[in-house]
Amino acid sequence: MTSNGYLLDSNVLYWLSVDDRLLGKEARRVIRSKSVYFSSISVAELSAKAQSGRIRFSKDPVEQWKDFGIQP
Repeated sequence: MTSNGYLLDSNVLYWLSVDDRLLGKEARRVIRSKSVYFSSISVAELSAKAQSGRIRFSKDPVEQWKDFGIQP
């Protein structure tokens, strides 16, 4: 079976938004060099946590993810 890319979970997306150094060097390399995606459920989960005050974003996270080459 071949892989068409990676689906990132909510934790990885949050760490990318806060400080990508929270991820390992290999994880950052894969994210920058492979096809990676995120789901609308992850966006909804992070949005709900941000609205409740459990997490904070300094910038628009979706735009940050796109800067990494991550597609919805």
